[in-house]
Amino acid sequence: MSRKVISSLILVLFLSIVFARAQNITATLVGTLKDETGAVLPGVDINIVHIRTNRSYQVLSDEAGAYRLPLLPPGEYSITAQLAGFRTEVRSGIVLQVDQVARVDLTLSVGTTTDRIVVTADAPLVSSETATVGNVIDSRKVVDLPLNGREFQQLVVLVPGGAPPVAGSNNVFRGGFNVAGSHEAFNSFTLDGVDNQSAAVQINAFRPSVDMIQEFKVAYNTFGAEYGRATGAIVSVVTKSGTNEFHGNVFGFLRNSALDARNFFDSKNEPKRPFRRGQFGGTLGGPIAKDRTFFFASYEGLRLFQALTSAATTLPLNWRTGDFSDLATPIRDPLTGQAFPENRIPVSRLNQKGAGLAAYWPKPNRAEPVRNFIGEGRTKADENQFSGRIDHQLSDTHKLLGRISYNSKEQFNPFRGESGTSGLPGFGHLWPSTAANVAIVFTSTLRPNLVNELRAGYTRWRERRVPEGLETHGDVATKLAIPGLSRDPRYFGVPTLNVTGVDAIGDYNNKDRRDNLFQYIESLIWNAGRHSVKMGGDYRRVQENNYIGATRESLTFDGRYSGHAVADLLLGYPTQTSRVIENSPIMYIRSPSFSMYLQDDWKATDRLTLNLGIRWEPVYPNYERRNTFSWFDASTGTVKVAGRDGNPRTPHKKDFNNWAPRFGFAWTPTGKTSTALRGGAGVYYNAEELTKTQASANGVPFNFPQSFIASTARPDISLDDPFAATSLVNAISNLSNRVTDWRSGYVYNWSLGLQQEVLRDVVLDVSYAGSKSTKLTTTRNINQPVLGAGPVASRRPYPQWGNITTLESNGTATYNALLMRVEKRFSKGLSFLSSYTWGHAIEIGTDRGSDAVDAGPQDSYNLRVEKGNTEFDIRHRYTLSYVYQLPWGKGRPFFNSGNSVLQALFGEWDFSGIAAFQSGRYFTPRLAADNSSTAQRRDRPNLIGDWRLPHPDPAQWINPAAFQVVRGQYGNAGHNILYGPGSANFDMSLMKNVPLSERGNIQFRAELFNIFNHPNFYIPDRTVDSAQFGKVFTAYASRQIQFGLKVSY
Repeated sequence: MSRKVISSLILVLFLSIVFARAQNITATLVGTLKDETGAVLPGVDINIVHIRTNRSYQVLSDEAGAYRLPLLPPGEYSITAQLAGFRTEVRSGIVLQVDQVARVDLTLSVGTTTDRIVVTADAPLVSSETATVGNVIDSRKVVDLPLNGREFQQLVVLVPGGAPPVAGSNNVFRGGFNVAGSHEAFNSFTLDGVDNQSAAVQINAFRPSVDMIQEFKVAYNTFGAEYGRATGAIVSVVTKSGTNEFHGNVFGFLRNSALDARNFFDSKNEPKRPFRRGQFGGTLGGPIAKDRTFFFASYEGLRLFQALTSAATTLPLNWRTGDFSDLATPIRDPLTGQAFPENRIPVSRLNQKGAGLAAYWPKPNRAEPVRNFIGEGRTKADENQFSGRIDHQLSDTHKLLGRISYNSKEQFNPFRGESGTSGLPGFGHLWPSTAANVAIVFTSTLRPNLVNELRAGYTRWRERRVPEGLETHGDVATKLAIPGLSRDPRYFGVPTLNVTGVDAIGDYNNKDRRDNLFQYIESLIWNAGRHSVKMGGDYRRVQENNYIGATRESLTFDGRYSGHAVADLLLGYPTQTSRVIENSPIMYIRSPSFSMYLQDDWKATDRLTLNLGIRWEPVYPNYERRNTFSWFDASTGTVKVAGRDGNPRTPHKKDFNNWAPRFGFAWTPTGKTSTALRGGAGVYYNAEELTKTQASANGVPFNFPQSFIASTARPDISLDDPFAATSLVNAISNLSNRVTDWRSGYVYNWSLGLQQEVLRDVVLDVSYAGSKSTKLTTTRNINQPVLGAGPVASRRPYPQWGNITTLESNGTATYNALLMRVEKRFSKGLSFLSSYTWGHAIEIGTDRGSDAVDAGPQDSYNLRVEKGNTEFDIRHRYTLSYVYQLPWGKGRPFFNSGNSVLQALFGEWDFSGIAAFQSGRYFTPRLAADNSSTAQRRDRPNLIGDWRLPHPDPAQWINPAAFQVVRGQYGNAGHNILYGPGSANFDMSLMKNVPLSERGNIQFRAELFNIFNHPNFYIPDRTVDSAQFGKVFTAYASRQIQFGLKVSY
């Protein structure tokens, strides 16, 4: 081996350090050259040309007649094979897709090289060289399928195993999804081969316009060793590049509520809620220097105005004055135990602070016992996105890609909560955000069989939350003279008010998160006979600069003193209060990481390929720049602080034992690429959400979370002093903690499947996929009170502390699925993708914070009873997507010439669509009140009968008689034992193309979402001790219509 090659290998091993997610954005072409007798032909000169850029690649077949050319940009190619004494063989029309290993074998016949045999062929549909389970969504699908909001992530759920996110999950409003039974936070996103992800919540940072995407691949089982730090889906997006011809488009899409159907729960007597959305932009690409330098640029803008409504329960007017005469339940005086006459609280007994807080609930506008308020809020969003890319051929052996992308968005969410789309109005927030992604890719051919690729990436993600209550509500603490509420202008507004039986209110917290991710990726590919060896790695450094601000004060009323929660509020007797004494609101978390991998794709025989790999993903613990990490020492009951008293900078230990072996095989039993049996197994490690690291940052002693828990027998906390120093026996600090022996979660994945080209351009893929997850993050209160009587603090293991919410790594999960796919490549005017999944995902004790509303176990001392279905477990799901060109018009079978009127009326019509059907989602019944008296509010009822109704409907989906409210104990109802309604949805797009010239076209589009206006419902109310239990109050969108115009050139 030459000194140059040895030096290159040493350099790769030196650079191969990373917390890696190296992902392939190119394709590989492989094949064997033989003569007509079947003998292999070494030394054949093979020239491969990218049609649109005229970029050529040369390679010689080796001693076994084999050739392999990696790192080819996706697109259309021609292959020319020449050898003295044989006719020249030309294959054209070979379309390569991202991360594809396509086999194109050639047979040369005896003759002269001046004789040319030209064959138009396609790349094989069957993946005969790798075991990876996944799908490519090509440009035609990305651009032509109907997308409500034009977000490419909506297409991910078309692949087998994909599913939309759980309503209420952390990432549902950020474009999240679940794939192959995995949490939405376990997916990985790259853009042109570099990480495009917010490390805080593990979601797409920059979301590219669909018109700048060439194609993307979703891989979700049995990936090679170059892929890491993701156990869900690997989503690899490739952007468009310029070519030797100028091309681009200008587009506009409009939606208006005047064209939409009413939501299922909207009153027909009320006017429609206004909705207006405009998306517009354009692209332009072309040559700077022909055959050498190309550019591509895109812009997309969004303008959105929407009136949202939300059904909620607010305080009736008579209750606000202390009049509960309409209730049969007696309202007691907590001081005497006697019922108030006529259930009316005397004015002299009303607490003015409580009455003042009650006034912040909006007045009811419906005469209903529950959901007596239909609130309207108006959201507005302005967004602008820019992207530019340059491809430059430095020489015959060196090429460079550079791209920069930027997005800016400002949105107002009118309702309370993270997504701001439900609840009571008046407690919304402004949500400005920016995202940027930069990619540089340098590819060098060191020798004909040795190629090196170096990538550098940068991702910036900033997200702010500014509560409207800073101005609209102002200094509530001073107005109502409530001691202990913050008077800091940064935290003006209404505290969080939890009152059993009505919807909670309270202003949002002030937040400002800024994430930076720097990444360097090195890969070397060495083709050696039947072996193709790829080695390399990644270095990543993440900076999270996060201003969280103090959690807003919280006041809870559950009715334990007077018999009614609202009466307790008016009397001024909370059950529990909490606040954060803030000293350090800003955290600077740093997360360096690296990994290395080695992959050998070995052509063991002409029919069998083995994919052998090993990956090492050591984990260095995150740390806070100013040493504000702290953690709880269970042996002493005290808090340790980073950098003090000999403590390390971080409680987390290094984890160097993260070895991830990979094995896969692809076998073609007939020796042809029309049939392949594929399978494999491997170990995959999760990437950690940096939001989990916050469990150790800026806690005690830097900030003091305090909970004041009142006695169950008498009201010893009052709104006159809700955080009284005299109640120190109950004034305790809650802790967010993380165990020091935390380890990386990992997953065993395995699959076995058969791919068969059943018809020309049609492939059938049937696979079994399974996984077992170990050491997943769990959330547990290690200071949970034991059941029984007496003060809560006295029943805790550490009575001097409140809840100690601790992250541990002992959760497990399993997934088993049948995945079926029938896909037709575009030909004769038609392409389609038909996917069916039967899957079952089960979890035990995992942290469901990113996928569920009710995160955390009921009993932290008994996680085994938490075994159950996951929230994202959808047992059956079927999707069909298609693009069809009607056979009339220029270049089509009918009306392709002659009468211009007929051509204008009937020619060049296309339509596309998406149909999706799925079974219902699972959820857990729960109680609103703290019936177990453990200060956790995760109680469940007893299940005493069959919860299913013979004919469930939105008015009553669940049999309430099947549940029993229990006190002083934990209910026996299991985790996610209930399931809600299934769904059926049809979207369709109708497109009329009007040719302007040989290269120009105007396209008019009409897109209909939920075209048949089928009602699809959310899960019903899960709160058993509520009059709303088992009823459905929310439906997904009814039929919506969007019009579009696109000029392409």
